[in-house]
Amino acid sequence: MEKYIRKMKKEDLHDISQLYRYQYEYHRKNVPDNTPVHYKDITEEDFNNAEQDQNTLVLVLCILEHGKEAIAGSALINIIHQEDNNITASFPYIYIDQFVIGEQYQNNQLGSYFLEYIKEMSSEHGYKEILLDCWVENKKGIEFYSKNDFTPIRQLFSHKL
Repeated sequence: MEKYIRKMKKEDLHDISQLYRYQYEYHRKNVPDNTPVHYKDITEEDFNNAEQDQNTLVLVLCILEHGKEAIAGSALINIIHQEDNNITASFPYIYIDQFVIGEQYQNNQLGSYFLEYIKEMSSEHGYKEILLDCWVENKKGIEFYSKNDFTPIRQLFSHKL
């Protein structure tokens, strides 16, 4: 199985939407009160906005089996150049807004491979840090990010009104 990472193409929209749908259902099952709406389908407008925004990058993790490409994962990355009063970080930094590996591709080191690529790319471009969010209830995600050298730095608290 050959694996590689590339920028998203318009023809990837359906496959990426399926990944986000899987992620949405996973979150809805595990954190029903906090599941954001933005895990729904990615649209052509979303693609065009990401393409035009030089501070947004959508990467896809691909595998090639029997001469056919399949999208195993996706990462929506934001490049942050200036201070944000809500974040304590070294600037410029990378914020991984969405990171998903398809259920059938999990537990094969593909997620670690993908994160390692993002770390190397970030370092090569002079970014100082990579941040991401992970729900407290997402034990599987917390374990995964911890194994890949991410350290928890804060918890976000909520009070529903």
